Amino acid sequence: MDWEVTFRLLLTGFCIVAPTLLYVGLVRALERLRDDPFVERVLLQMDEEFESGRRGPRGTHRSVGSHPSSRPPESPADRGGESYRTPDGVCSRCSAPNPPYATFCDDCLARLSN
Repeated sequence: MDWEVTFRLLLTGFCIVAPTLLYVGLVRALERLRDDPFVERVLLQMDEEFESGRRGPRGTHRSVGSHPSSRPPESPADRGGESYRTPDGVCSRCSAPNPPYATFCDDCLARLSN
């Protein structure tokens, strides 16, 4: 067999097998990551925070543009619609707790007043 044909066969075999092996490796790595004790602790902590209604200024709750200085000030006329926030941060429409920087209710998506 000619060396060029051998090289082409090896290259073709690699191009066929490599994506499958990489995919299987990715799936197994993600399964190991999912079963990691750290991930389980974080998920349990998030569940406890959600059940207790306590939401602090942490990772996913603070997104880009949620900091008061990064948003332009809104006047009540600009907002429009009804506002549903009570003084303690609870939505008066559905009684769900909301963080102080929230503009909309997490549960019913009603606009919250300031």
